[in-house]
Order: sequence, then C-alpha cells, then structure tokens
Amino acid sequence: MRYIASLVILFEVLFGQLERTSMTIYKDGLALIEHGLSWNLEEGSNTITWDSLSQGFIEGSSFLNLQNARILTQKLNKNTFHFQNHLKEKIGQNIEIKLINEREISGILLEFDKSNLSIQRRGSIIVFNLERIDYISTFEEERSRIYKPSLSWSIIPNDNVVGPIEGNLIY
Repeated sequence: MRYIASLVILFEVLFGQLERTSMTIYKDGLALIEHGLSWNLEEGSNTITWDSLSQGFIEGSSFLNLQNARILTQKLNKNTFHFQNHLKEKIGQNIEIKLINEREISGILLEFDKSNLSIQRRGSIIVFNLERIDYISTFEEERSRIYKPSLSWSIIPNDNVVGPIEGNLIY
C-alpha cells in the first residue's frame, strides 16, 4: 500500500509540473518556454538555482516573474564545460599551450590558478600568464560535452508571506 501511495504522489508531482510548462514555437524556429515554479523560501535572502534549461537556451532571454517576492539579482552560469575542473584532472599530464602570436609549447601541467599556469618542460619549469595564452589543449579520448547552463537568483520574500512563492520562468 505504501508503494502504491508513493507512486501516486510521484506521478502527481511529475505531471503537475508538466501541466505548468508550455512552449510556443514561432515560424522562424525559435521557441518560447514558460515554466510555472513554486519555491519554499526562508526569511531573508535566498539563492535559487535552475539548471533545467533547454539546449537552445539564448543568453539574456530569461525572465523570472514571482508573486510575493522580490528578485535582487540574476546570474547565468556559462562555465558549462567546467574547464577549470577538467584542467585539475590533468595535473601531472602532458598538455599543449599556444601563446598569443607565438608557437605551441607542450609540457607536463604542474599547477594553475586564476592568473598563471606552470608546466615542466625539458627539466625546467615555465610559468605563463593566462592572459598571454591563446588556447590550451589536453590529450584524451574524445567525449561528448553537454551544454548545461544554469540560472541563479537571489530572492527575498515579501513581508507576511506564508507558504510557497509561485511564479513563472520564461525563456
């Protein structure tokens, strides 16, 4: 009985969200998607992240409209391939660097931070300023990359609001 009740609740939640989503497709091939949203917020500032954006998401096209809440900031996370994390996995491995207006240099990646990258090459350690690097190549089997941007908002509920905050996300 508990299993059946769990399934019923799951289907209600899933299909309840689907009912609150609509898509309009225009003649030029673009589409407008509207998601109905509901969030339980705490008092004070809340950070909400939404990563269920479609692959054809166009930067700057999103609009969040909330009832009984104020939106302080909206941020689009475009670090979709998480290259910094990928580069961390390559420490100790061979990489190739192309400096702006210079030739390619290969070596073993030793470390990197927000402004510098260091490699070991022929017994010497070379440190490069990231602003001087045109591109960085890593050697590995080709794997598919998933474009997965996310939006995040800083939201404050209005005074005397009880229960979930509802609204629409249009993009």
